[in-house]
Amino acid sequence: MNASKLLEDLQQWYHAQCDGYREHWFGMEIGTTDNPGWFLKVDLTDTILEDRPFGGVEYGCADTDDFSLDWISCKVDGAQFLGYGGPRKLPDLIQVFLAWAKSEDDWLAVPPEMSQRELDLEWYRTLSEGVGPETCRKAGCSILRLDQSVFCRQHHFEQLKGYLPEV
Repeated sequence: MNASKLLEDLQQWYHAQCDGYREHWFGMEIGTTDNPGWFLKVDLTDTILEDRPFGGVEYGCADTDDFSLDWISCKVDGAQFLGYGGPRKLPDLIQVFLAWAKSEDDWLAVPPEMSQRELDLEWYRTLSEGVGPETCRKAGCSILRLDQSVFCRQHHFEQLKGYLPEV
C-alpha cells in the first residue's frame, strides 16, 4: 500500500472516531525515537478497537551498535496501540495498525451507544456535592471537598478516571 493511501486511511479512521468529545482527550501521536526510529501511539479509548485482541508484531532488532534499519515492534498496552520501528519503518507501523483495524468489516464504526465515557459521567452525577469544611487539595481549587476524599467532585473524578468530566 502506498504512503498516500496509508495516510488517507489513517485519517479516515481518526475522523470516524471524532464525536465532539473524544478528540479533546484521546488521539494519536507520531514521533521519532533516539535509536533512531519512529513511534506511533494510538489511544483506543472509546473505540471499537479498545477490546479487540491484538497479537503483536515484532521483527528485527533495534540494535544501536549497527544502527539496524529493519526492525519493528507493535503491541497493545492497556487502551493504547504502540508501534515502534526503524527510521524507514513509519509506513510499516501505520500499515500494521490499519491491518489490525481493518481485520473486521466495521473498522470505521463508532462504539456502542453507552460508551465508557457515558458510564463514567453517570457515575460522576452520583457523587455528592462538597461537604467541607475543608476545600479541595488540588492547587488553585477552592471548592469544598467530598466526604471521604481530599478533592472536590470534579478533581476526585479526574484523579480516578484520568480526565475531567464534561457536564
